[in-house]
Amino acid sequence: MKTATLNKGKETKYLNGYPLIDEDDVFAHDHLKEGDLFSLINDEQSYIATAYVGRQHKGLGWVLSYDENEVINTQFFERLFEIAKQERAYFYNIEGTNAFRIFNGEGDGVGGLTIDNYNGHFLIQWYSKGIYKYRYQILSALKNTFKYNSLFEKMRFKDAQIAGGFVDGEAPEFPIVIEENFTFYNVDLNDGPMTGIFLDQKEVRKKLRDHFAEDRYLLNVFSYTGAFSVISAEKAKVTTSVDLANRSRTLTEENFGLNAIDPKTQYIFVMDTFDYFNYARRHDLL
Repeated sequence: MKTATLNKGKETKYLNGYPLIDEDDVFAHDHLKEGDLFSLINDEQSYIATAYVGRQHKGLGWVLSYDENEVINTQFFERLFEIAKQERAYFYNIEGTNAFRIFNGEGDGVGGLTIDNYNGHFLIQWYSKGIYKYRYQILSALKNTFKYNSLFEKMRFKDAQIAGGFVDGEAPEFPIVIEENFTFYNVDLNDGPMTGIFLDQKEVRKKLRDHFAEDRYLLNVFSYTGAFSVISAEKAKVTTSVDLANRSRTLTEENFGLNAIDPKTQYIFVMDTFDYFNYARRHDLL
C-alpha cells in the first residue's frame, strides 16, 4: 500500500479521530492519485491510519480505518452501513417523518459520501472523484444492507464525466411527496443538482417551528422551495420567502398547498436578496 508521511507532531489530531487529512500536514507521499488507498504514517514510520485520496475542503483525503489490517472492500462498507442503519432505527419507527439522512459522510465513517432516504427512494451523493472510485463496492453494500424502491445518484465534485441520475430499482414519477416532522414537501431526485429539500437541515427546521417561529415575522432568504417558511407558517405571524430563481415561487406555493396553507396568506418575492433588503427598507418591512 502507498504511504503518506506526516510532518513531525501532526499525528496527534488524527490519533484523536480527526477524519480529514490536511494536505499541509503531509511531508511526503507516494504520488497519490484520486481513489488511492494509503497508510498515513508519522515521521518515525509508525502506522496511524488507513485513508483514501478524495480531495475535498482543501484536504488530501479521508481516514477510513485505524486498523492496519482492515480490508477496504464491500464487506467494509456493509459493516458501516449496518451500524448507520441501526443508529437510525428511531426514524424508521416514528410517525410524521419518512425522509431522513441514513449515512452522513465522515460522521458515519466515510468522508465524501452521503445517502438520503426520501420515503424509500434513496439518493447517494459523491463528493470527490476518489470516493466515486469505490462506487461498485458501495452500491453493492448498500443493496445488501438496505431496502429501497429506487436509487439515484448525484455528483458533487468538479469535472464529473457522468451527470448522475437513476441507478437502480423502480423509478417513481416525480415529484414525490415526503413527510418530515408532520410537514409535507415535494421532492424530485432527478432534476439537476437539487432535490427540493436539504434533509440534513431536518432538525433545524423542527427547532425553528417549535422554538422560534411562534408569533414572529419570519424572513427566509435564498428560500429555494420555501421549506423553512412552510414549517414555520402555522406558528409565525407571517412568512416572507425571497429567492432569485423564477421557479422558486411556484415550488414554494406548491409546498404551502401540500400543507393546506394558502400561499396568498404569505409573502413570496422573486428577487435578489440584497435588492429585497432595499425594497423592505423603502416599505418599512424591516
